[in-house]
Amino acid sequence: MIHNQPHPMKTFKFINHFLTLVFCSYSFGQQQSVVGNTDKIVEIIIDLNDQKGIDPLQIEKYNALKSGEFFRIRIDNVNTFLFDVSILNEDIDTAAELPASLLDLVDFGGIKTSLGNSNSISSVVKKFVANAPTATVQYFDIDKVQSDESLTTYFSGLKSSAKSKFNELTMLSAEVDAVFEQAESFQNTMSTVDRNVFGAVPTKVDIMGVINSFDQTKKSIVETKELLLEEDSEFLQVLEINKVSVSKNKDLKASAAEIKKVYEALRKASDNLIAQLSAENYGKFSSVLIAVLNNLDFRYTSLPIQRFSDVNELIIHLKPRDKNTKLSAYSTLLRIPDIEKSFWGVSTGFYATGNPENNYSVVERVENGQTVYDFLEEETASFELGINTMIRYGQRIGKVLDSPMFWHFGFGAGLSIDEKFKPRLMAGTGLAFGRKNKIFVDVGVIHMYYNTISKAYTKRANSVLPENFIVNATKINGYVSLGYLISF
Repeated sequence: MIHNQPHPMKTFKFINHFLTLVFCSYSFGQQQSVVGNTDKIVEIIIDLNDQKGIDPLQIEKYNALKSGEFFRIRIDNVNTFLFDVSILNEDIDTAAELPASLLDLVDFGGIKTSLGNSNSISSVVKKFVANAPTATVQYFDIDKVQSDESLTTYFSGLKSSAKSKFNELTMLSAEVDAVFEQAESFQNTMSTVDRNVFGAVPTKVDIMGVINSFDQTKKSIVETKELLLEEDSEFLQVLEINKVSVSKNKDLKASAAEIKKVYEALRKASDNLIAQLSAENYGKFSSVLIAVLNNLDFRYTSLPIQRFSDVNELIIHLKPRDKNTKLSAYSTLLRIPDIEKSFWGVSTGFYATGNPENNYSVVERVENGQTVYDFLEEETASFELGINTMIRYGQRIGKVLDSPMFWHFGFGAGLSIDEKFKPRLMAGTGLAFGRKNKIFVDVGVIHMYYNTISKAYTKRANSVLPENFIVNATKINGYVSLGYLISF
């Protein structure tokens, strides 16, 4: 019986498509796995109220960090309103003191001085009778002379309005006091190391409410003053037009004097309140509340810190922002227990190599009756000494043991120490010793320029006096070097 066999080319194409499909599925799965398993930056939490110092779970997270991985340090239960926190030994010296008492900005006696002493308007306003809500103040033409009856009614309306403005300013004065006292209370809650000593820590809504109250109270005072100025202006105009009638009527004259005195005092009182809510005071007021707002969490979180291959030493400082608080400063050091596996750096040092240069003098002599010239070799140093600057890369020898020994490679430039400085190119390898600062011992090759006799001359029996017989040549030599690297 004959069976149909699949064509070899079709079989190959099928296998090829199948493997491609498997590879794509695997790659997609790996990508999804990577994306799905990508966690946020590791956050290591230090709770200042933790009696253990640092929770063991946090230490495990700390030690599990891999080279190149980013992490954050979060410090809980630290009052950042009182303490300046710095990490990585970047100690910031903040000389600015904490905001002073906001109550110093308020003249608590100002409104009372304007309205409350025995000779002022307080007792006068209390005698004023408030008109019915439906009564109007201005119901006649203020530009014309009025009758005594109309003026009496008009003055009565002004007294009623003055009594209303007096009560309104007294109420607004209490609101000004309350705004500053509330802000002072918020500041007091943040002026202790522990939470809730002077009451619950305010919320962001509470703080924004006080800031808005400042604006609304000032707006109300300004509106009240504008009405006062408008009514006072009309009153003075009416008084000027009707001065003859007022001067002849004893009651009108007395009422006019009272009204004039009251409105003058009310203007001063409104000015006093507006001064307390000035732009300068608002700047101090808002800066205190914003400082409170920015420190409500009693928490400090650092920017991302990268885990290096060498040892990470994190120095954490807590420094009082204001020396007048009489608080102590705190400092601690966290070390990731690891070894430095490799390094990059730029070192400097000294090198020694064979000296290819020889010094010659020209000597004249007579040979077979003819004057000839010879080159006489002078004594020269066997070695050339110089300084070098090298770019180094090294790998630790023995990763199990915490040994500060590295095998390194380097290249760079050298400069001979001679009568004339000559540049050199160098490349080599060797050992490095040290944890932070390192000493290098290396050997390698050095590309040298040196002076030699031109091939146009021989060392002996030149028939003409040699001139310009020194030319430049190059040579590759071996060298040994001792260098050092200082890490800051």
